[in-house]
Amino acid sequence: MSLGHRAATLHGIGLVLFQKRDLRDSMMNLQAALTLRQRVFKENHFDVAETLYMIGRILHDQEEYTDALEVYKKVLVAQRITLGTEHPNTLKTLCNIARVHQTRGEEVEALFACSEAAKVGEAMLGPKHTFVVEMLNMQGALLLELEKDGAAMAFLSDTVTRMDSPQYEDIIFEHF
Repeated sequence: MSLGHRAATLHGIGLVLFQKRDLRDSMMNLQAALTLRQRVFKENHFDVAETLYMIGRILHDQEEYTDALEVYKKVLVAQRITLGTEHPNTLKTLCNIARVHQTRGEEVEALFACSEAAKVGEAMLGPKHTFVVEMLNMQGALLLELEKDGAAMAFLSDTVTRMDSPQYEDIIFEHF
């Protein structure tokens, strides 16, 4: 079996274990897959980024936010190169970066990532998509934490307006 196939198998095992919430064994398999994928592929290859993303998710779930953020930032660079800015995986990573910053109390950094995710999401998915509405709501909450009440109310009002539209209930969050 080639290194690439072995890495893909280890990655797959890591995904199954992640879904079963066996984070320790999932991490071991994903780290082994990453080691092999880094030997086979270039640094910013899609497969390397895919495995790194899952490692970031595990770190995030284990509340190891500093490490998760570092991994997510590497993934974001690779995704922008391999997939482009307007891709669901890139958007998902931006969203996770925003959430980690928010959890760490880094409202300004969270707001920046969240704002970028909302803009990209709106261009990709439309202004009334649940992801976009969720990002606007998160921006409003972050602005409240930063005591920017006027700006927060604008975002939160926009969120309510979008949620009240007839199309909102029919939108399925299929990309995530």
